Amino acid sequence: MTSEGGNYKQGVIYKYDISTTAYTILYHFTGEADGGLPFGSLMQASNGLLYGMTSSGGNGSNFGVIFSLDPVTNIYTKIYNFNNTNGAKPKGGFIQASNGLLYAMITDGGNSGLGTIISFNTTTAAGTKLIDFNGTNGNTPLGNLVQALNGKLYGLTSTGGTFSVGVLFSYDITTSIYSVRYNFSNVSGGYIPYGSLVQSAAGLFYGTTSIGGTNADGVLFSWNDVSSTYINFKKFQQQFSN
Repeated sequence: MTSEGGNYKQGVIYKYDISTTAYTILYHFTGEADGGLPFGSLMQASNGLLYGMTSSGGNGSNFGVIFSLDPVTNIYTKIYNFNNTNGAKPKGGFIQASNGLLYAMITDGGNSGLGTIISFNTTTAAGTKLIDFNGTNGNTPLGNLVQALNGKLYGLTSTGGTFSVGVLFSYDITTSIYSVRYNFSNVSGGYIPYGSLVQSAAGLFYGTTSIGGTNADGVLFSWNDVSSTYINFKKFQQQFSN
């Protein structure tokens, strides 16, 4: 997806054939009821459909939508409207967890206006708000969730937490327990994470922050959830050339 451009300057969905180098636009967002300005990623669910979200548009709300695209027929379907209470203006994408549900962090909206976590049932087209970010437990998530080897979902928020510069959290899809696992600090070498976590086969989580480190250009960090150990082992450094 692109977040802008297309016939209505609201973004497009496209495909690219790596064999023929053919680029084809499949859908032009209008910014109206169908949604507009998608910032996140598409994901293919077990039913074969692609799912994504837009940061604007919807039925009169302009808080964004959930949609599907059939990669066989190229049929686009708007299937869910954000209404601010359940979240607003998502900037990330979905993952499909082991229970078959889709999960995503929503950047804005919710009870405190600081974002939510939702699940989405592709069979019933029902969205369920699971968590309201409130500042203390984090706020303004910008990336995607990841399902860890232990079955829990893990993610990052860009701000909020004890030091107001982001948290690393877990969410148990079985017990519905949300837990802040780490509070980023502006004195501990990395803060304000914008992206998503990945987990290695050894069980460690890896991610990046946008600020912090020796050069204040962000760090690459690891997180051991068993021992609650955070290590920033790579300091990014901006390079300038004449």
